[in-house]
Amino acid sequence: MKRIKALVMVVIFLLAVVTVISGYLMEEFPICTEGHHQWDPAIYDNIVVWQDNRNGNEDIYGYDLSTHTEFPICTEGHDQRDPAIYGNTVVWEDNRNGNWDIYGYDLSTHTEFPICTEGHDQRDPAIYDNIVVWRDNRNGNVDIYGYDLSTHTEFPICTEGSIQEHPAIYGNIVVWEDVRNGSGDIYGAVMKEGESVNPVPAFWPVAKYHLKEVNTLLSEIEGKLPDDVPEDIQDLLDEAQEHINNANKTGNSIYANNELLKALKLLNEVLSKL
Repeated sequence: MKRIKALVMVVIFLLAVVTVISGYLMEEFPICTEGHHQWDPAIYDNIVVWQDNRNGNEDIYGYDLSTHTEFPICTEGHDQRDPAIYGNTVVWEDNRNGNWDIYGYDLSTHTEFPICTEGHDQRDPAIYDNIVVWRDNRNGNVDIYGYDLSTHTEFPICTEGSIQEHPAIYGNIVVWEDVRNGSGDIYGAVMKEGESVNPVPAFWPVAKYHLKEVNTLLSEIEGKLPDDVPEDIQDLLDEAQEHINNANKTGNSIYANNELLKALKLLNEVLSKL
């Protein structure tokens, strides 16, 4: 009789556990069911981010679980993919410049900013604290690079010569897939506190050279502008001025250089029309 009673108690306990587990697993809720494709979600604290094609291209959207509020993060007009988030910073891969670059967005200031627009493909970003890492093919193969948001410093992590991809980061350790041995292996690197990994020199000298070129073009344009400036030329000048202002305001030499290059392209277009 005691054995039967004990068995009954065990069964009751197991049923209770199953009920609790089932109830927990069934606590499902929709975050975005908008009518187009949403995929590649990532989450930090109460914020969920994902890739979204409701606008006919791939954009980045977010959702605040504490306020039940959805919001766009980047709807620039080209494809933005593969978002990652840490704290108030969202990062993603972005092809607005004709190749894949890494961009970011500060949720606290609602400010978008470039992280790497080097000219080749940068993809698969990951972020922890102030460090963003990604795979990068600027050297003719696929390497791992990083960027310190607090110091605006880009640095290589692994440029071994074969293929390294799909990086992940936690604390001061970066890990990735690596085929240097002929098959897929896992490698890692430790970033020492207070040090960058082979830091890339700042681009201020290059940016200053391009600023000089900008000023030269502006002087040449000023001498050729008619009193009644055509609307299309004024639009180009306004856009160029916006890039020049961005370059002057930033503390990021790589971003400044990129903005000045955009301004130069627009100013050369103005000259071709005059």
